[in-house]
Amino acid sequence: MQEAFKAGASATPDDLYLLIAGVGCALAVIWLAWLGVSNWRGWVGGMFSEHVMTWNFIRGVMVVVILFWLFL
Repeated sequence: MQEAFKAGASATPDDLYLLIAGVGCALAVIWLAWLGVSNWRGWVGGMFSEHVMTWNFIRGVMVVVILFWLFL
């Protein structure tokens, strides 16, 4: 069965898993960076307080930790 997959996909299942995990983790980190920049702009613009900005970032970090745990 794995030989048929390798012939059709030209990669092993382990290689494909590594690719999907790498892309997922990279997207999670990019999303966290976007969240940080958006929070910073909102705080500087006076849309919300430093407390709200901090909690938003902490929640974002927890989401990324959970996604890393799922992917890896």
